[in-house]
Amino acid sequence: MFSRRITIPLLAGLLATLIFGGGVLIYRGVVAQQNQRHLQELSDHTLRRAELAVDLVVMTVANLLMTAETECGQHTVNSLRKAAFHVGTIKDIHLVLPGKHCSGFVDLVPTQPAVLASGRAYPTSNTEITLSRLDDGEMSGLAVTWQFQRDRRFVAVLDLDSLIFDVLP
Repeated sequence: MFSRRITIPLLAGLLATLIFGGGVLIYRGVVAQQNQRHLQELSDHTLRRAELAVDLVVMTVANLLMTAETECGQHTVNSLRKAAFHVGTIKDIHLVLPGKHCSGFVDLVPTQPAVLASGRAYPTSNTEITLSRLDDGEMSGLAVTWQFQRDRRFVAVLDLDSLIFDVLP
């Protein structure tokens, strides 16, 4: 049989190991739960920011419908450029007409009308407005399309990279 001199320290060491191991497991569980909660908060916040960005785009395009010409003249291009410039999450706004296409920044970010129409469209509560992912190799983003006449539409391209600063912390 073991002597008491060996048994007591051995049991104390075993007990300390069990307590330490249990503490580590509890600590890891608490940290994992906090991390999960923090990630959920970040994703909720990012989603709210994306929804606000889309709302702002819809308001901007509604304003264009009331104030801008819907032909691809220089006044229209200037209006598109000004509207896109004033809303930080917009990369560009396009006016797509039958056989014509213009945008505020077509010289900087050339995008073909076919790319603006490609991709799966997600409906919104307003049947004239759809959301779709836009990716033409050089530019990607979320496209908000407002079909204001049967053959005429505004397509605003959002810069989703601007939302990354909410997630960085």
